[in-house]
Amino acid sequence: MSRKLIPALLAVALTAGAAPINDEEAAFTAAFAALKEHKLTELKEECLSLIALDPNEDSYPIQVREKHDEKCGGDPNTAPLVAHLEVAKADGRVSVYDPVSDEKRPLE
Repeated sequence: MSRKLIPALLAVALTAGAAPINDEEAAFTAAFAALKEHKLTELKEECLSLIALDPNEDSYPIQVREKHDEKCGGDPNTAPLVAHLEVAKADGRVSVYDPVSDEKRPLE
């Protein structure tokens, strides 16, 4: 499985669900916008990291993890999962995985 770690500090996000998503960078932008718009975490962007999982035919799966360092605090040997998002390639809509129901639900 190919994974790419992108610090939250490098992404600037304003809107999600507006246009087709053609690459990982656009998926990260949509994911950050969704995190902010839907208040999925109270952590600052610089204390989050995104990990892109292998894309499938319809979407880009992304793990959102806590970034632990001197600035953000926490154990630097850990990166707890905050959310598992999927960004649709067709329209940029973001869904979040709900581990309780074992389903993904769209963020609207």
